[in-house]
Amino acid sequence: MAEPLARNTATAPHRGVWQAELELAEQVKNPFFDVEIEFVFTRPDGTSVSVCGFFKGYKTWAGRAYCDQIGRWFWRTNSSLASLNEKSGSFEVLPSPLPGKLRQHPHDSQQFAYDNGEWYLHIGDTGYRYLADTEPLWQQYIDEAAQVGFTKIRTWFCRGRSDVKALFAPNREGLDLAYWDEMDKRLLYALENYPHIQFQLIPFGEDSIELRRYGAGDPASLLMVRYAQARFSALSNVQWCIVNDRYISKTPTGSQVSPELINTIGRDMQAREPWGTLLTNHQVRLQGYSFVNEEWSDIITLEDRDQVNGKLIQQYRARG
Repeated sequence: MAEPLARNTATAPHRGVWQAELELAEQVKNPFFDVEIEFVFTRPDGTSVSVCGFFKGYKTWAGRAYCDQIGRWFWRTNSSLASLNEKSGSFEVLPSPLPGKLRQHPHDSQQFAYDNGEWYLHIGDTGYRYLADTEPLWQQYIDEAAQVGFTKIRTWFCRGRSDVKALFAPNREGLDLAYWDEMDKRLLYALENYPHIQFQLIPFGEDSIELRRYGAGDPASLLMVRYAQARFSALSNVQWCIVNDRYISKTPTGSQVSPELINTIGRDMQAREPWGTLLTNHQVRLQGYSFVNEEWSDIITLEDRDQVNGKLIQQYRARG
């Protein structure tokens, strides 16, 4: 299997990831909030994609491209800092056996296929703690999940069900990069060894408080979602689910959340999404799905007790 991630190399695998890494000449007070950097990737067919760069630690910033075309790619940067601005280069994307990202099937709007054209058979499992740095058996889990035949794993970013504080640096002045590095390592391990397995990433877990922080414009919460997309959206084995198991209510109380809050996050993520990574949301059991007609929503996610006869699925299929 081809190495799925190439860093500052002359070549990259088709449907893999190429990563540019740049080192800042000067120190900045807060690299998460004081530096803006954008990478513009130009494909062989002349189309361009703009992506947010992300801070890797010390003085290093990176930008990732999902290599969806074979041939010569070019890249350049736009940055608020002179030492990161107007950098440029190129790399060659070569054929590889990687299946690529999941898309709506070109011949059936109710099915999915990988970018290489292979039909996708959805056999899902819930591995909420796969990315948690306190989970020691993550590698054994994914190795066994692959043997069983699972093709999708639902997993969240947090250590606890309703607490995403592990993502942040002390006092929410940035992000805990050691935690993000660990998540990156585990996603790349799966991509290298089992590229057909999709991970449905749930950034907010079940943390309704963090959701409301985002809605209120909290800088750290906004940063977390932007950083997640900048770092992970180029990986071909990921898709997004905003939050897990929340009751959607126009007059929310307790752990409930409003549909407009989910729509705000969904629209923000869609506007920033560079590679067409699929996006959905997950609601509490038996409530159905409130975002069927929203432009940002790519997948109708349902949880019910009638999985055997699929009655609820049939109801949503009838709605088109």
